[in-house]
Amino acid sequence: MIFIDNNDPQILSECYEYLKNQEVIALDIETSRKYPKGIYAETIYKPGLDPRLSRIVMVQVGTLERQYIIDARKTDCSFLKPILEDHLILKVGANLVFESLFFLEHFNCVINNLYDVLLVDRILTNGLYDSYSLESLLKRYRNYKAGSIQTLFGEENSDQKIKELWERKVDLWVLLHGHISEDTESELYEEATEEILGNFIDKGIRTQFVEIGDKSFTEDQILYGELDILEPLKLREIFLQGRKVGEEIYYPTNAIKMENKLITVLAKMIYDGVCLDQNEWLKVYEEKKKDLIRIEKFLDSYTVNNHPEFAGMLDMFTNEPQCLISWQSSQQVLKLFKKLGLSVKARSKSTGKIADTVGAKELVRALKNESKVQFQEGNFPVKIEKNEDLVVAYLLFKQGQQLTTTYGKDFLQYIHPITGRIHCKIRQYLNTTRMAATSPNALAIPRGVEYRKCFVAPPGYKVWACDYSTQEIAVMGEVFKNETIQSFFVEKLTNPKADVHSWTASQVYKIVYNDPNFVCDKNVHKKERQNAKVLSFGIPYGMGGPALAGVLGITPEEADLFISNYFKSLPGLQESFDKARKHAMKTGWIQICEYTDKRYFFRDFDKMNKLQEQAMSYYPDDYRTYTPEQRASFKGELYENYPEVKQLWRDYMGLKGTLERRAVNYKIQSASASQTKASLIYMYNHLRDTGEDWNVVLSIHD
Repeated sequence: MIFIDNNDPQILSECYEYLKNQEVIALDIETSRKYPKGIYAETIYKPGLDPRLSRIVMVQVGTLERQYIIDARKTDCSFLKPILEDHLILKVGANLVFESLFFLEHFNCVINNLYDVLLVDRILTNGLYDSYSLESLLKRYRNYKAGSIQTLFGEENSDQKIKELWERKVDLWVLLHGHISEDTESELYEEATEEILGNFIDKGIRTQFVEIGDKSFTEDQILYGELDILEPLKLREIFLQGRKVGEEIYYPTNAIKMENKLITVLAKMIYDGVCLDQNEWLKVYEEKKKDLIRIEKFLDSYTVNNHPEFAGMLDMFTNEPQCLISWQSSQQVLKLFKKLGLSVKARSKSTGKIADTVGAKELVRALKNESKVQFQEGNFPVKIEKNEDLVVAYLLFKQGQQLTTTYGKDFLQYIHPITGRIHCKIRQYLNTTRMAATSPNALAIPRGVEYRKCFVAPPGYKVWACDYSTQEIAVMGEVFKNETIQSFFVEKLTNPKADVHSWTASQVYKIVYNDPNFVCDKNVHKKERQNAKVLSFGIPYGMGGPALAGVLGITPEEADLFISNYFKSLPGLQESFDKARKHAMKTGWIQICEYTDKRYFFRDFDKMNKLQEQAMSYYPDDYRTYTPEQRASFKGELYENYPEVKQLWRDYMGLKGTLERRAVNYKIQSASASQTKASLIYMYNHLRDTGEDWNVVLSIHD
């Protein structure tokens, strides 16, 4: 290991000559605050983590044979720029978007040809672990002992913090969108996990650099810097051997190349940021605050007039009784809702116990279809004539709370103190391989043109929004090789105005109406088109008869018939879905993108099979030969004598259903994600090669 703390030309030349002749090098940096405390709020953009508010104090670069630890406070590290921009030398590291942002800011240097071990491990083991921090990799592959996560939280406490944060995120999502899918819940759990655990990489030494100032490095700090070169290189050697999956060695070269190329693109996107018109945003906030006050008064008036036990003393200003319920308090609202029979039973994710709740997710799910649509469309009840009107009003109040806090003045905390822009954090690889944005979550920006128009271009530029037309349906036809769907999109090439939902409605309702000549006109057959749209998006995501019945307001039997007719209208699709499910049930993994060989591994696969094995141990060997009557009689006695068997089957079917749903929709989502990511890389390369004056500022997946 060689320590450099000056600009000696000979030493720098020797370092440069050594590095430029290497095929693979490791790269890491340590950073500290740039400005004194108190100049800006250190909440979202923090010293040591944000490139514009930090300075680079240490640069670590080298190979397994020779490591250079450079004091960047005393050494001009710009001599490394040609090495880092070289397209042939591979740069290995952990969370290389971080280094990319800092070198972009401090040296106008674009690091090319990257290999991020955190990202590669995620690709190889996607779905198996909660945390993909460097610390978690060192524990799994290099036998490092437990570090800062347990020190900071304790194992049980960290789990509790994840669950609490997750529940808040789910509630927020439901309030903003009116519904939440199982997969979005899963993605939000990943997000919560990474926010609690993912940022911790041996905080004991790492955080020492933030406040180091001009103090000399300690021996431990220098050795820490050396490990940041050696360990990523050793992890890469392990990963290059591939991971054994069944009888094969899994190392998806195309996926790894694509995702590592994307790092440079995302770094530029994060660095440029998004412009927000703060004045327009505050105008929206003021209007939403007025709406919230109106809703709160409406709820107060209803309560004191209809439920006097929740009314207090007269208000000295209005001479009206005060409402004793604070609508911000779930516990106080729960008392009223329990009295009216409006609370919902649900298993708490925090305690694991079933209890009454007024959580948004559970309340929305319990609403009748008419009320559910009313909430989703934001239609406030004129007066409360039935209990469900109260639930809708309360949900709209909760939504209004979020619009005046999370998406009110509080949102302006995401404005960078130097650039005046919003610089999201990008989570590059979810279970579905899609991306997500945090701080803020760009996927959860409230619907409505009043919010969207607040996102503006800098002077002299315009905002262009580009979108794939019905991407997921087209991708479904491709990945499941359905000729009927493919034929529509081939026709759409010559008829761009062709509407896929009208086309789907035509296919389905030819069967429903027993009319082979039926053609859906979207201006005439609005109900048929809307129902077809629900089918097209719901069925690939595992929507069954009961769920579809709730959405469409029909009986479960009618819903089952709709689903049957949907598959009849698209011959071969159900068989393709079944094939994907069977493969997942057999292997425990899903090839979610055949073009890159990205896969998802179901972490509960062994648990699921164990549950089935335990349940079947209660059955005789010849059970499958029993008649239906014999089976019914046997199970009646079995469940009475051994009630735990029913719970075993319930747990097994829950896991089985999750895996089978993902076996279909993850293939669609991941192929769509690969398409989007490839497009971002192509656009970036085009800009790099032509020098055109435009940039991609954000990418979201729906």
